[in-house]
Amino acid sequence: MSRTIIRGSLLAAAVALVLFRSYWAKAEDASPTMTIYVSQSGDDDNFDGLTPDTAKKTVAGAIAAVGSASPAEILILPSTTAYTLGTPANAAAASVTIQTALTIRSTTGRSEDVVLKLAGYRMFEMKNADAAIRDVPLDGGMTGPSRGADKDGAYAVWIRAAGGTVSNCVIRNCRYAHTSNGGRWNDSVVCAEGGTVRDCVITNNVA
Repeated sequence: MSRTIIRGSLLAAAVALVLFRSYWAKAEDASPTMTIYVSQSGDDDNFDGLTPDTAKKTVAGAIAAVGSASPAEILILPSTTAYTLGTPANAAAASVTIQTALTIRSTTGRSEDVVLKLAGYRMFEMKNADAAIRDVPLDGGMTGPSRGADKDGAYAVWIRAAGGTVSNCVIRNCRYAHTSNGGRWNDSVVCAEGGTVRDCVITNNVA
């Protein structure tokens, strides 16, 4: 009798585990409701971004096209030159905040095929557990004493408490210039209040 009870308990546990894995697999593999492409030869004003041939020119243009669609993805086509999010003069305005289930990634899955660059400010802020950035180098994020309330670190990405995932990225050339009370305020490159950072290379960042 005891053997039957144990087997029954194991069977119930196995069923529960299968259901649990199935639930999370569906959550992770949920098909995007919208896919927008970005290409150096694209056009923010005249292309809809829905195909590689009608790609948007910039990440900002792609995010505007996505709007509130969720889950959604932005696919960045390979380029020999970096995709620049903004210039030092407008870096704060060019910084991207992700508040929905949005994935930003390269189309090839190889981080060497796409570079996202922003000099003078944090590149991305993530505020959604299902937000993701993957398969891209993030180059040149910076925070310093002139950034007011935002001088929290030289982030390429700031993952807030709500979460998000950064994976298979190269995070490099970030600079942090602020000091407070005789010491550096924060010398993080990726600030993870929540969320996940995995399989990333963090290199050549200076605080």
